[in-house]
Amino acid sequence: MHYHTVSVEHLEAAVDGKGKPVAWLHRTVAPTIISTFNAAAKNEAGFELGMGVINVPFAIRNVRIENPEATAHTRIGWFRSVSNIPHAFAIQSFVAELAAAAGRDPKDFLLEVIVRPVRSGRDACDAWNHGEAPERYPVDTGRLRRVVETVAPQGRLGQEVAQAPRSGLAATTAS
Repeated sequence: MHYHTVSVEHLEAAVDGKGKPVAWLHRTVAPTIISTFNAAAKNEAGFELGMGVINVPFAIRNVRIENPEATAHTRIGWFRSVSNIPHAFAIQSFVAELAAAAGRDPKDFLLEVIVRPVRSGRDACDAWNHGEAPERYPVDTGRLRRVVETVAPQGRLGQEVAQAPRSGLAATTAS
């Protein structure tokens, strides 16, 4: 039996007076699939970090990526979406939290932080491009923006959503 890797994703951001992110920290800790073949492997490989961590196409001036060691305690196997699952969930959830903290609509906030011009894989420090040259298959942020704009109505992004009744659980906010 193979298990998908476990992951801890920690994100922080600094925002300016308008609530726009100006600094971004993403600390991702997960055993690498390479540990299946080499028990000494302790960090996510470059191609795993290229699945949504080092190539996030956001217009943020200061970005820091950290990848501390993690030992695999079981045999890791991939089924679908591999390392993109925890990375994408953490990043998109965090962007929604930043939008909420700024009192902004999450769709509009996300569209604002996505870099407008097309960036090549090399510009995004992404060595993982399915074996293809990044000049031939660049990261197309226009396409990414169109995906958000297309699915937003189905997800009711940009619309007022009735708040669910509070469950009585306390929520805390760190500052």
